[in-house]
Amino acid sequence: MLTETLTSLPLGRSLSVLADGRIVVGTSGGIRVYPPGSTGSAAPTTVLALGGRVRALVPHPDGGAVLAGVVGRGLVSIAFDAPTPVVSDLVSAAGITTIDVAQGSRAVVVGLGRPAARVIDVDLDTAAVTPVTSGLATPVGIADDPASGRIIVAASSASTDLLSIERATGIVTPVGLAGTVGSVTSIAFRSAAHDELVVADGAGRLLSVAVVGGVPVAPATVVVDSLDRLWGAVPAADGSVLIAEGSHLVRFVEQPVAVPPVKLVIGADPLHVSSWRRIAVELDGSIPFTDLTFVTDPPAGGLVSPSQDASDDPSKPSILLASGGITGDFALLALDPIGQAVAKEPFTVTDAWTGTQGPPVAYFGAVNDQQPDGTWGGGDPFVPQNIDVHKTVGTRNVAVVVVETSDCPALGAADAATLRATLDAEVFTGTVESGVTESARAYFQRVSYGAYDIANAGIVGPVRLPSPWTSYATTVGGSGDTSDLGTFSQAAIAEVYRQNRDLAAAGQPPLVDLTTVDSVIIVVRSIAADPANGIVERFHWPFASRPGGFQKSFQVDATAIQLLFAQIEIPVMRTIQVLSMPDDWAARDVREFRETVTHELTHNIGLPDEYARTADSVDAHDREVGDNTVGQSWTLMNFEQEFPEPTAVEKMLLGWVRPEWVRALSFATLGPIDEDIELHALELGAPPAGRVSAVEIRKGDGTNAYFEYRREQSAIESDQDLPATNTVLGTEFISGDVAPATRRNLLLIADDSDNDDGEFQQGDDYRETDTTSPEYPNDLKMTVLQTAADFARIHIVYGDQKPDPQIRPWAASTNWQSQDIEVKNSRSAANAAFRNVPWAGHPNSIEATVRNPGDVDATGVAVDFFWKDFTFSEGTEHFLGRDVRDVVHDTDVVFTAPSTWTPPVLPILGNLGITFTGHFCVVARIAEYADPVIPNLKEVTPANNEAQSNYNVVISSSASPSTREGQVLTVRNPQPKRARIYTSVRQTSPFVRVYLGAEWVELDPGEEANITILTESVIGDPNLRDYQKKFQEFEPYRHPSHLNITGIADSRESCHGEVLGGAHIVTISGRATRVTEFFAGDGVAFGRVETVDTGEPVDGPILVTVVPEEGAAEKEVSVTGVVKNGSFRVSLRELMEQGERMLGWVATAHYLGQVDKAPCTSDPFRIES
Repeated sequence: MLTETLTSLPLGRSLSVLADGRIVVGTSGGIRVYPPGSTGSAAPTTVLALGGRVRALVPHPDGGAVLAGVVGRGLVSIAFDAPTPVVSDLVSAAGITTIDVAQGSRAVVVGLGRPAARVIDVDLDTAAVTPVTSGLATPVGIADDPASGRIIVAASSASTDLLSIERATGIVTPVGLAGTVGSVTSIAFRSAAHDELVVADGAGRLLSVAVVGGVPVAPATVVVDSLDRLWGAVPAADGSVLIAEGSHLVRFVEQPVAVPPVKLVIGADPLHVSSWRRIAVELDGSIPFTDLTFVTDPPAGGLVSPSQDASDDPSKPSILLASGGITGDFALLALDPIGQAVAKEPFTVTDAWTGTQGPPVAYFGAVNDQQPDGTWGGGDPFVPQNIDVHKTVGTRNVAVVVVETSDCPALGAADAATLRATLDAEVFTGTVESGVTESARAYFQRVSYGAYDIANAGIVGPVRLPSPWTSYATTVGGSGDTSDLGTFSQAAIAEVYRQNRDLAAAGQPPLVDLTTVDSVIIVVRSIAADPANGIVERFHWPFASRPGGFQKSFQVDATAIQLLFAQIEIPVMRTIQVLSMPDDWAARDVREFRETVTHELTHNIGLPDEYARTADSVDAHDREVGDNTVGQSWTLMNFEQEFPEPTAVEKMLLGWVRPEWVRALSFATLGPIDEDIELHALELGAPPAGRVSAVEIRKGDGTNAYFEYRREQSAIESDQDLPATNTVLGTEFISGDVAPATRRNLLLIADDSDNDDGEFQQGDDYRETDTTSPEYPNDLKMTVLQTAADFARIHIVYGDQKPDPQIRPWAASTNWQSQDIEVKNSRSAANAAFRNVPWAGHPNSIEATVRNPGDVDATGVAVDFFWKDFTFSEGTEHFLGRDVRDVVHDTDVVFTAPSTWTPPVLPILGNLGITFTGHFCVVARIAEYADPVIPNLKEVTPANNEAQSNYNVVISSSASPSTREGQVLTVRNPQPKRARIYTSVRQTSPFVRVYLGAEWVELDPGEEANITILTESVIGDPNLRDYQKKFQEFEPYRHPSHLNITGIADSRESCHGEVLGGAHIVTISGRATRVTEFFAGDGVAFGRVETVDTGEPVDGPILVTVVPEEGAAEKEVSVTGVVKNGSFRVSLRELMEQGERMLGWVATAHYLGQVDKAPCTSDPFRIES
């Protein structure tokens, strides 16, 4: 803003402002001094002749004086505080053109035009002159920066705009400002900070130039333009700038930058697709935080959660921004109560990720809420196990999406059409090979006996991704291969979703219907090496997601909700199975594209790899169901070349072999067996009467042996080249998606003395004999009596008399808890809603139920108990003791940990400013059993001796809005090599948001890392009322949310990763409550409980705990009562009668909640009476 001050100045040559505001003007013969605040045609208070033109003025460091450069006279000092100005000559120099003195400095820098253009330094105390530099074009402006030891000079006719001169050496550094400065008339530092120059130029402009370390920094910024006859500009002490133009003096005052009432601190780094970030909200106090509405523009940018963490400082509010499912540039808006945007902050959403750990991930509503895993075993001993664990029947929609990164040469239209046609033949319509039409679809139709089919949901592309290859793949193998399905699939689905939105807006059908597709084959176009141009080879190794293991959920649609002043979008998320293939696979490998894509698609329906890993035992390597060589594999999941069929047990898992097709022999129930059985050839489907497709021999609950009949079939789509034909195949399978540490789930049956390698032709037999304990014979014998075109006849003899103490392990289907472990405490005793839920800070007892389905009693069974940090993999175990009991055959016995367990309440301050509460795992482990009297009498199998349960229950208390709760999951790499540990999420409630701090972490063997988990209920979010109505039949207060997080380790030894285990979190939604009054003493405890939002009195159970001192949980005693109409009163006399007076003890009231009321806890109260 410009304000006119003086209007009748003489046409001056120099200008200065003293500290007290007096204005000094240099004229053609002397100076004129105007009092502070002069305006209009005010007259000068002092007119002083100096005998020459005054070309330069600067305030004297002593104050109340100026230094002047007078033509023909030199440098003079003029003091004004005496009645008559005192003029002192300092240096005789006829050619002074400009001068400057820094604040507090005693040295004046003088620019001279005659007799030679140069810069000198003058000591004000001694008048000594020191040359600085010479050989300049005539200096017309000078500014001294003593802190950096540099002088900035504007010189007439210079080739650059400004010069930076090092005072000590005289070295000159030209500084060009990109032509933004015209011929300079004056320069001066804006303040004592010496970080900004005020420049006046001959084009009538006032400019600002940043200065760093005494060196001007381009570009110059125009502050004021179109000034008439500009001849001087000097900063004043108040921060304004006085500008002399013609006979007028104007004051420039920068308009104060309006401080917005709201500031959103979002950061400069882009957000990843479907990730999240904590955004600080800074307020000036004029608008309450609760009056603000936060939205993105456009709405596809993301969804904001206004929930606050339970530990948040109300004076420092924040929001969580969950980015949307597409890439692009967006803005975050804060709207006031009348819909005006009071803050706007841009942000970018990207699909690229090169971090050392995976991107954060945000989930909204129910995600992957189908049952991902069947039970591990147990159940009825008269029927087969492993039936329908990953049942896959009917038709699944499969799409093929060809993608290419931004640095991949684009594929022409004709070549793209050819590639799509090839992929159609390989996956769906078929390619003729040696007279057989082969495709993934034909294979599935045949091996499932028509129960399963895949439908073409579209073959599209190439879809071009916005970023180069290295933005999606962080680990590169020696041959240029990468294995980053998570990042590539996220980028591919995000781009398809973006195009779907554009097509829908144009009234067109989607590129791929992401709301109905079940599997997406992502074909990544490889990049050929070009050393001459620095291009390295890149291709993507086949990799697949798998139910019960690694899988991803994507935003595939959005539900628009119209608010009063804006629109928001609720993400519709869906778990889609994905797999990756390189477009040139057949040229890189001995296997055909159709063979490997079939293998990967079978991962998509649940089957794991069955080839040995490096760390597997020697026995596991010897008993592998194939050896990664053509013609040497018994299952597609070992080596897929020539399309071997899945084994019988794998078909049982998928629901293709039905239970009535299997003869189940559970000797603990049936007793000894001695009979002939006819095996129908596996590839023929349902067996006729009198035959079965497989025999299942129960070796232990969850451990079974299988016999099936296999024949080589060179003229059909499957089993074209087996290791042997007309063969009874014997396998052993351990149930569950968590494979044992030293073997795969599926192996060939153990060798006997004949070394048949699990392959038995007519006349061969298999024998397991254990006669080390004559009292307890154990003999299994299978003999192949006959092989024919469609069946084999076998004879089985078995007798089993062994103990088998066992305990059921955890599984995804049981929310990563063992059904045989239970934690008990006073809270669970008072309220069944807390059954099997540990209570942090209070004593808990741990029980484990052990059963013995063997035919022999197990005496002296030992169970060890442990607890460890909340984790889905290995971790440090803390011993809680051993319990020893007898377990009679066919009975269940409860074992109890000798020591109570008090989980600590330890807030962990995360890097997000969120307080977390630690949660834990409990382990019960049966010591490997041998009879104490007959040591050689051992249990059937030790594979069922360990159980683990993860425990975590959080309360999301809803007021407006609900609270956000935080946990930390400890992740450990149990693999013998560096691995990427992925997290896969399943969440059951449409009312819960979940935020993970990282989708994956890279860890060395044994290394640990923590992953943040945040959960919150959408109940109480004012923006989501319409959404809540849509799902009101779900009754969120009655149905807790179950969050399962499965850990998967990818050390690149399989094409789907290895399931490590899982973690389970229950989120209970309820209206927030609080204990408003509490007293304990005189043998009673009483108080009041209300809702936070309305003060409504509540009903429900109350538990009062009493300890000798805070933290002494091991001595805790408790009593229960009832809250009625907000009030409760319980007697403590029963506790006192146990021998304790309780004076000085600490009591705490715990309201345990009701259907729609969240629990709460009072402050501790010390008993004084």
